[in-house]
Amino acid sequence: MTSFDPGLQPERTALAWRRTGISLAAASLVAARVTAPAAGVTGVVLCLVAFLICAVVVLGSQRRYRRVAGALQVDGSRLPTGGGTVSLVTVAVVLLGVAAAVAVLAG
Repeated sequence: MTSFDPGLQPERTALAWRRTGISLAAASLVAARVTAPAAGVTGVVLCLVAFLICAVVVLGSQRRYRRVAGALQVDGSRLPTGGGTVSLVTVAVVLLGVAAAVAVLAG
C-alpha cells in the first residue's frame, strides 16, 4: 500500500521553483544591464554567474519533480532529500545583492 496522493502537489512545487528560477534569471539579466555602466565587468560577471545558477535551479527543479513523483508512486516513505535548490537560490540572490552594492558604490 502506498501513501501517494494523486493530487498535483509535487507538480505545483516544481512549477513554483521553475517560476522562481525564471524570475531570478530575468532579474539577473536586467541587473547585468543596469550595473554594467557603473560597476563594469565585475557587476556583469556577478550577474551572469547568478543567471547560470538560476538556470541550474530551473533544470534541477524538473529533475527533482520526476524523482519525487516516482518515489511517491512506488514508496512514499523513501522520498529524496536535499536542500540544494534553496541553497542555489540563496547564492543567486546574494550575488545579485553584491552586484547591486558594487554598482551603487561605484556610481
